[in-house]
Amino acid sequence: MNVIDKYVPIIIEAAIKGDKKIVKKASIDFLKKLENDEINSHTQLINKLTRIKNLDTSSNQTTTFTRNVQSNSPESLLNPTESDLYSIETIKNVDTTFFSDKNNEEITTFIKSFQKRRTLEAVGLKNLNTILLFGKPGVGKTTLAKFIAYKLDMPLMKVNLSQLISRYLGNTGKNISSIIEFAQKNNVVLLFDEFDSIAKDRSRDNDLGEIQRIVSVLLTEIEHWNTNGILISATNFIESIDPAIIRRFSTQINVDLPDQELRKKIWKNYLLKNDLNVSEDTFTFLSKFSKDLSPSAIENISNLAIRDTLVNETDFTENIMSEFLVSMSPMLKKDIKLRTAVIKYLKEHELNLSQRRIAKMSGLSKTSVQRIQSLSDGDKIL
Repeated sequence: MNVIDKYVPIIIEAAIKGDKKIVKKASIDFLKKLENDEINSHTQLINKLTRIKNLDTSSNQTTTFTRNVQSNSPESLLNPTESDLYSIETIKNVDTTFFSDKNNEEITTFIKSFQKRRTLEAVGLKNLNTILLFGKPGVGKTTLAKFIAYKLDMPLMKVNLSQLISRYLGNTGKNISSIIEFAQKNNVVLLFDEFDSIAKDRSRDNDLGEIQRIVSVLLTEIEHWNTNGILISATNFIESIDPAIIRRFSTQINVDLPDQELRKKIWKNYLLKNDLNVSEDTFTFLSKFSKDLSPSAIENISNLAIRDTLVNETDFTENIMSEFLVSMSPMLKKDIKLRTAVIKYLKEHELNLSQRRIAKMSGLSKTSVQRIQSLSDGDKIL
């Protein structure tokens, strides 16, 4: 979408509605975008608009669209010239029962610290309202951010940084500052997802000029973050983030993969929601061998098994095993101990899968399955 296609509809709609503030702000931003356009074919238009802008001596003071977030809907917070870069929503409810006790305790402490920030500031403890969430994909980093917004009854403003960079390459630092400035004035929970895409370690990147500019912006903005708002950044690759930026966050939380007890609870939550029967032995198997799966992956496997059962009217347990083994296939091929343990467990606990079926679902040869199942009962099982 070019500059004219983006801004002209906004200006016309605001003019029809009689909203002079939006007309003025969008018009000024429109002119700035035209002036910064590297391939500029609108010289005459720019000159005309500049003369018109200069008629208003107050136009140098840019109007900001800030409102009291306590009395307006999230939609009213959207800046019409930047709303395509982020979303703002009210979080109704969030379930954190699938997070580890350690993570729940860390988040609870962070929330309480924010609620008592005035008391802490009085004794010299300031800037405790920034948090960096890191961990494997699917462990629930975004869910934790939503939970914080929900508990504090604050709008969640979510920025997708990969989109920000792809759409505004070369202006990343300026746009980050603009978004943070807007968030600070509205007292929201600002979430930077995929944070590693901009907060790169300067010692590892070849494009040092652009990276250093972006990192400098982030260092400044994080250090001077609004005491009445919360800044959250989430990443799957903390090792790629500049150490100086990591140190700026008052709280850093490694979001864990669930342990075996918690995995069983997650499996039961997703598999028992449609009144389909699953044996306790199946849950024990699933929780035992899914230690590398995130809650998101467990949900996906469960949903596929339920779909196959209801659509094809086939056996639920076999569908669960099928989807699980398909998802585990790469790991089973790499890890001989895991492969041996899984196949022997299926035989010894009579989960009603033939050798041919196990081979097909796991991606192993039937000969491999036969050989493992023929091992003596005295062999160690994981």
